Amino acid sequence: MTPLAPERVVIVGTGYVGLVTGACLASIGNDVTCTDVDPKRVSALTRGSVPFYEPGLDDVIGRAVKAGRLAFAHASEPALESATVVFIAVGTPQAADGTADLSFVEAASADVAKRAPRGVVVVTRSTVPPGTGDRLAQRAREQGRADIEFVSAPEFLAEGTAVKDFLEPSRLVFGGSPEATRRVAALFSGIPESAPRILTDRRTAELSKYAANTFLAARVSLINEFANLADALGADVATVSRVVGLDPRVGPLFLRPGIGYGGSCFPKDVKAVLAVARAQGVDMRVAQAADRTNAEQWRAVLRKSLRLLDDAPRGKKVAVLGIAFKPGTDDTRMAPGTALMGALLDEGATVVAHDPKATLDAALAQRGAQQAKTALEAIHGADLVVLVTEWPEYRALPWHDARAAMRAPRLVDGRNHLDLPALRSLGFTAEGVGKP
Repeated sequence: MTPLAPERVVIVGTGYVGLVTGACLASIGNDVTCTDVDPKRVSALTRGSVPFYEPGLDDVIGRAVKAGRLAFAHASEPALESATVVFIAVGTPQAADGTADLSFVEAASADVAKRAPRGVVVVTRSTVPPGTGDRLAQRAREQGRADIEFVSAPEFLAEGTAVKDFLEPSRLVFGGSPEATRRVAALFSGIPESAPRILTDRRTAELSKYAANTFLAARVSLINEFANLADALGADVATVSRVVGLDPRVGPLFLRPGIGYGGSCFPKDVKAVLAVARAQGVDMRVAQAADRTNAEQWRAVLRKSLRLLDDAPRGKKVAVLGIAFKPGTDDTRMAPGTALMGALLDEGATVVAHDPKATLDAALAQRGAQQAKTALEAIHGADLVVLVTEWPEYRALPWHDARAAMRAPRLVDGRNHLDLPALRSLGFTAEGVGKP
């Protein structure tokens, strides 16, 4: 097989997906330029400032820049003119009808068709509905660029572990023509061979990402339904989860009940695949149920909270531990705790939140929610503590001191993260989700 010439890689978009992809591709030996339309973001990255929290990413970027493998440029600069492979990693936000808004992807593709040299391969790294690559290829042909090859290479990165997920992936998926997928797969040659490489067609690759996220979302929603049933029966969902997870046909991951999933992927992708199914006349009832269950799960934590406040929350202080949708990130998109805090404010409670990394939603702050610098500051004088993000720091809190600082020692653990028997021994009235 003829060795492939070194590629000049350009990443369009420096969000979570684009920046992690660009930095990690550079760290395994590729020459990469990350571009963005935001000059302030490009300037910050050039100075070494990462615009969001992702463990280990700043170190990877620093080493790649020092090695001369990674650079940053504004989208208008000439990086595209010499690119041989372009990764599109821009946002695909959810439209009002649940569909994925592809306007940023389409604009990026059109720009590549206008400026990139002949023979360029365009890789859709953004999560896009099946058939998107085909439509982009058709539009490129309409621009006189039949030479452009389009490949789908979906990412399977979890916020908080994205660098590890890239460098030690469970699988790599490439969809497109044999020659184009060979070129793109070669960029990942620094990834251990133990990670399966799956070369397929574009639509299958695009659908695989939606299927993976929908399966995981369904597991979360199903165990949350069993948690709610356990609450009604006085059973222990933690033991139920362990029993189910020990079945090798099921496995233990994503079987932790709680307040529900959030973030930029699961909520958006489940709704997007449902929109695709509707357009095709396919009824995806399990995915619909997963979406509905998750949309309501935070209310179970709200009901517990109001009950512990004697259904009289007005004028009482609630300390909320956690703002991010999960630990290891500062991302608050679709965080279930946001809806919970809004409902508590509607009920007349005073809400003071804390998070090690995330910042309180501006709309909640405008409505009177406050953010404390420390967890103990948030808890001081509280009538109730509600944990919504399972940061390790919260397990390590001096809960004896927290109890002494509270006006009433009551707690709802919305993630089953804390040692509830130990808290009760300290005098807390404490409830979990699906815990007797």
